[in-house]
Amino acid sequence: MAVLEEMGLAGLASRYPLALSEGQKRRLALATCLVSCPQLLLLDEPAAGQDEDRVSDDMEAVRRYLDTHECACVMATHDLRGAERIANGTLVMRQGRVSRR
Repeated sequence: MAVLEEMGLAGLASRYPLALSEGQKRRLALATCLVSCPQLLLLDEPAAGQDEDRVSDDMEAVRRYLDTHECACVMATHDLRGAERIANGTLVMRQGRVSRR
């Protein structure tokens, strides 16, 4: 239940997935990943289709998770500012090559 609370989903625990919004489904998918305490978290466009406030809260939850668990994160995103909020370091790729570190 702690991960559900962290992701702002505790009040929705008894709902069926069909009753959740797309944003709630995305957060549930992320929470499902975090429950298993992975050593590597792969995120592909985690902010896609969500409002900025919700994305900020979600990325802060991911940052707290990474800070408290031995877990690395690889994120593919077009949202560089969002990635930099949670990253210890970033690589920017352009046309298949690293253009900035």
